[in-house]
Amino acid sequence: MKLILPSAGKGTRLRPFSLYRPKSLLRIYSKTIIEHLFERMKKWANFEEIILVISNDEFGYKTYEFLKNLFHNTTYEIQEKALGLADAVYKGLKKVNEDVLIVLPDAFYDGEFTFDESFIAVKQVDDPRRFGVVSIKNDYIVDLEEKPDNPKTNLVICGIYYIEDSNKLKEAIETLYRRDIKTKGEYQLTNALKILIENYKIKALKIDEWQDCGKVETYLESMKYILSKNSSKILSNIKETKIFEPVFIGENCIIENSIIGQFVDISENCKIINSNIKNSIIMENTIIENSVIENSVIGSNVHIKNFNGKIIIGDFGSIFGADRT
Repeated sequence: MKLILPSAGKGTRLRPFSLYRPKSLLRIYSKTIIEHLFERMKKWANFEEIILVISNDEFGYKTYEFLKNLFHNTTYEIQEKALGLADAVYKGLKKVNEDVLIVLPDAFYDGEFTFDESFIAVKQVDDPRRFGVVSIKNDYIVDLEEKPDNPKTNLVICGIYYIEDSNKLKEAIETLYRRDIKTKGEYQLTNALKILIENYKIKALKIDEWQDCGKVETYLESMKYILSKNSSKILSNIKETKIFEPVFIGENCIIENSIIGQFVDISENCKIINSNIKNSIIMENTIIENSVIENSVIGSNVHIKNFNGKIIIGDFGSIFGADRT
């Protein structure tokens, strides 16, 4: 089995945090998103090679080098132009002739996976319009739609695809190219799979957990999901501070006279003084003083003082409110 990870996207929905780092290298609970995913994938599947599809830029190669350190037999293919997920997968399939597992590396998954037949992981959601949607009969997929305005069902594709015959998928994508079938200017994998199921059976595998991490809002929800699955970890000495679990506090932090939690992820080398923080992610080397912060994502090397409320601020930013004294 080969594992394909399409990772050529620019991560625009995660800006400003994806401006200075690849989105898959954003961290939660001290590990990158792709590291969390890799650990889960090793439990699911016995793959012999990872094929990472990347953009031809610094972020792409940085992601490749990071993943290669986790799994030595990692190779990469370049997607030069943003032509859609089907095109990215086709690049990854270039040298594949056996069964293939395709996983989108910007989400967290939990479930039971068996690889005795082709499947697509699906889950019911309240609003399926942002996703690929499937219709099923007797547990097998009979129709697919890409981000429909009026979806036929609320079963959406979660980003895990297992195809026993990878050559059949190649042929379906080639048919997509010939017919020039695009959605919003891109070749979508959902549309290729719609062609594939005309003469190929794919099971709809309902999974237990799926937490999308592709937007700032869902990045915050993913942090809460990961913390809820793990015990609190505090790697720094704290003084005169109340902790409401679960939390993660990285190394070399100074935290004094504050209230932290619930659901707070603080990376290393942060300084938090006389502040109340909950439901927030704080990246490395950030200083927060005399502030009340909730439902926020704060980048690295940020300085915040005398602030009260919610904030989304990228790396190297600063906010200084009026002195309360």
